[in-house]
Amino acid sequence: MTPDGRHLCVGSTVAGYMAILSVPELDLLATIPVGEEPSWVIPSLDGRYCYVSARRENTVSVISIDERKEAARVRVGDYPQRMWTVRVPERRPTSSPYSLP
Repeated sequence: MTPDGRHLCVGSTVAGYMAILSVPELDLLATIPVGEEPSWVIPSLDGRYCYVSARRENTVSVISIDERKEAARVRVGDYPQRMWTVRVPERRPTSSPYSLP
């Protein structure tokens, strides 16, 4: 589910697509082909995208929630499954003589 609670992204492992559903109605808004054997589905932290791993394709699809289509497909390692989205803090320079440039 997206962080705002408005959309649910669901993978169909057998049929090879990801569906976008409205919440709480659960209306089907779109089905997007994502390759063979989609597995793990997770939303971006801002809720604009869902990421879907396709195990047999060795890819991760980036699905735009607003546009209801695949925005990108990225080749990754063998048989991708579980994913997480994290926020990486911005690196700030320090005044330490041991800090890297």
